[in-house]
Amino acid sequence: MYGRYDFPRRKKARPKTGLVAKTKKGPFAEQWWAAHWMSFLEEGGESPARAAAEALARGGRVLSLDVEPGRVKAQVQDERETPHQISIQFSKPTATAWRKLTTALRARAVFGAKLLTGEMPSEIEVVSREAGVPLFPLRDELKASCDCGAPGICVHAHAALLLLAERIDRDPFLSFTLVGSTVQELLERLCGKSEEEEAAAEAAAEAAAAPTAPLPADEYAYWGQVRKIRELPLGQVRKPPVAAAVARGLGNFPFWRGKELFLDALTPVYDTASSIGLNAFLGEEEDEAGDE
Repeated sequence: MYGRYDFPRRKKARPKTGLVAKTKKGPFAEQWWAAHWMSFLEEGGESPARAAAEALARGGRVLSLDVEPGRVKAQVQDERETPHQISIQFSKPTATAWRKLTTALRARAVFGAKLLTGEMPSEIEVVSREAGVPLFPLRDELKASCDCGAPGICVHAHAALLLLAERIDRDPFLSFTLVGSTVQELLERLCGKSEEEEAAAEAAAEAAAAPTAPLPADEYAYWGQVRKIRELPLGQVRKPPVAAAVARGLGNFPFWRGKELFLDALTPVYDTASSIGLNAFLGEEEDEAGDE
């Protein structure tokens, strides 16, 4: 007879430890925006699937969670040797919807102020939905896929979304990232120019780039039909009777390094400038002797 032989039992794969939920029990989000964002997961109340998802999230079975515009990718490991690959797609709003939301956010300064301080204004839920930018997606607006083969949001995708709620709880900007807008793009929309301002800037740029007619060379054509200055009724034009009359109110104090008095140095300059200005006004040229 053959002796008894006990075949070794196959050991279950030991799950790796990855991201661990911050909360050990209770809700995964404290701030209203994250709690409301995840409310669709609680529609069915308590269930074995929900309890299993929470156990995976709190047990460090979500190995990775990558958030990018319009999509979340995650790896979740249960008792299987290799982790499950999860992809969750979010609906991307149109450019028109983003313009509507940007206009609505700019119309209420408190929206931008709260967002820039890391807080989500409560009224934004209605405003974003009306604009066509669902920051708080409904269950049927998500497209989740997992290699486990379960349809819809499986327990593995559910675990990833629970940890995503914790991240959104700390960073409300992720709500915009999930619908296709980076933080930089959002700030540019809030702090940039409005559509009217951009249209005006474009019109001004086009006007500046348009070719213009050359300026006329004739001075009277440039300034219009005016009479010569000498024909205007200016009265008698002559040199001032007293040179440097205004400057004399300052007094004759030492000027150039204390070696020459102020008025003594300035009066000849005023007198020469008056002669040159008078000749230029009358159209007369100085004689060669004067130039020398």
